Amino acid sequence: MNFTEIVTEILAMTKRPDKILSIRREVNAAVLYYSSENDYRRDLVETSLAITPAGYELIVDIANDLTRFRKVSYMKYGGLKVYIDEVQSLRLTKDCELLNKWYISGDSINIKLKNSTSSLDFGYYKYPPVLTDAAPNYWMLNGNWNAILQRAASVVFNDIGDAQSSQKAMALASDAAMIFKSDYIRGNQHDG
Repeated sequence: MNFTEIVTEILAMTKRPDKILSIRREVNAAVLYYSSENDYRRDLVETSLAITPAGYELIVDIANDLTRFRKVSYMKYGGLKVYIDEVQSLRLTKDCELLNKWYISGDSINIKLKNSTSSLDFGYYKYPPVLTDAAPNYWMLNGNWNAILQRAASVVFNDIGDAQSSQKAMALASDAAMIFKSDYIRGNQHDG
């Protein structure tokens, strides 16, 4: 199913065309919920960050340089298996080790390197797109459409005062999501 089909189905279930805006919002909220509850490889973006001129540090502007950034997956020297770790302190102190480390401060990812390099291999998870009738597709709607439909319907049913239908839809959403997640996890396991 796609976004438009799910919205149409919830309209038919609730019989409340006056709730169309709420339905659209709740479908997007359900997509965001399910895509954020796990690190799905389909949401992973792999890119290269250039350091010009080659050097020891880089500041990445999250808002302008990374599309729909959610969180860092990995960071390493370009073409090498030398990874850069996150600073494990909530506060940067004067004795905090910063070489081959990164941390987020405000809207920036600050990267401090031990060795000079011209690029970093960078992987990050992105948030899903905001779905509309003009852009109705997202990979998760192919397999997890029922969980998304039922979760969104549950919230709409609750908003219109139908607690019984809301609870039933949420139970169906939980079951469908558990099956999807289990299939996804098993489908990504490989014997080594």
